[in-house]
Amino acid sequence: MLKIAWLIGLVIFARIAYQLEFNVQNYSQSIFNFTPVIWTKFFTTFLLGCYVAILFVRQWKFHINKFLLLLVSIPCIFISILYPIIMSFASVGLLPEFLNTSRIPMELFKLYSMDILGIVAGLTFIISLFSSVLEKNEKISK
Repeated sequence: MLKIAWLIGLVIFARIAYQLEFNVQNYSQSIFNFTPVIWTKFFTTFLLGCYVAILFVRQWKFHINKFLLLLVSIPCIFISILYPIIMSFASVGLLPEFLNTSRIPMELFKLYSMDILGIVAGLTFIISLFSSVLEKNEKISK
């Protein structure tokens, strides 16, 4: 029954995210600034990853998996938020010259356009905060 409720919640989340992205895109077109679209895409993919993580959390007991947090979640969050930050600086003309002439923004766009980094960042962030895997391993070793 909970899985069906989760699926209904996913459909509701998808509709809200679509409507939000649609409204932000129309607003951005009216002001000729696409930075809000980039930030909205980051937040919706991150929240989608957090929502998907609900399926994998067994106990809502706060237990940090430091390795997953430090080695996967934080780097994914950093890489996925780097493109919106760079585009925000570029939109106001504060982007350093070496980034204007380098391929870094284009390579970040390739990663960003797949939407996978935001989803993985949200998924691993929630799983790393509420991990029960270490508890099971600790019980086996004792």
